[in-house]
Amino acid sequence: MSPEHRLMEQPPAFVPPGPVPVALFGKHPGHGDFVSAGMPDGLARLLSDWLGSTLGEVRDLLGPDWEGVTRSPGGLRFWLGAAFGEGQAWRGTMRMSGDKVGRHYPLVLLQPSAPDGLPLIFPSQEFYLAAEEALGDLIDQAVLALPETAAALTARLGQCPGAEQGTLRHEHMFWAMKQSSDVAELCREVGMTDLVCGATARSYWWFANPRAGQSGILGCQGLPDAQALAWLIAGSSGEHAVSEGSEDQ
Repeated sequence: MSPEHRLMEQPPAFVPPGPVPVALFGKHPGHGDFVSAGMPDGLARLLSDWLGSTLGEVRDLLGPDWEGVTRSPGGLRFWLGAAFGEGQAWRGTMRMSGDKVGRHYPLVLLQPSAPDGLPLIFPSQEFYLAAEEALGDLIDQAVLALPETAAALTARLGQCPGAEQGTLRHEHMFWAMKQSSDVAELCREVGMTDLVCGATARSYWWFANPRAGQSGILGCQGLPDAQALAWLIAGSSGEHAVSEGSEDQ
């Protein structure tokens, strides 16, 4: 789809025509090492490198709160632009877990997303609530049979609104023309298209924490640094409200 065509279309229905696969990555209490199913190799390496370079500092920043965080059922919800996922946007949820020898590490559930499925445009939490419930059920299982697990996740979550597999609509550039010399009006009309294109290299992270009575969201170019990730994890996992983070991420 040529990016300029977005200006003439109706807003997307956000309902996939068929089940969109769900992927899994991270550590599980029933396994001695990483588990992975349905993940593109490039995205798996990206997330592994990012978490490997930040979690140690996150642990230091949280200090005595770290152990409580590792046992918390709280999770982070996220949306990744297409630049992270080999031309495909992804959405998902992440919560702290660990392997069977006690090494703490997140377990992450992901699904391909529509390019305009970022939370600022499509704020529905239907998928994320269902994904958090599914992630909790996985952690409670003694062991995972990965091919069957991925298939079961797809059957459970594959038709949630906002899912979309494919790279045709993921563009980092747009152009537009109209049969009018009112360029100010044209600029107003392309605002949403520009937001979608600009989000290809951005990620959004947020949480809803009913135990602490608060929610929070962070958006940034690339992936959050350790300080930002510590703020997010504390906010999603803690029993008490956390202070505000920077508004300039």
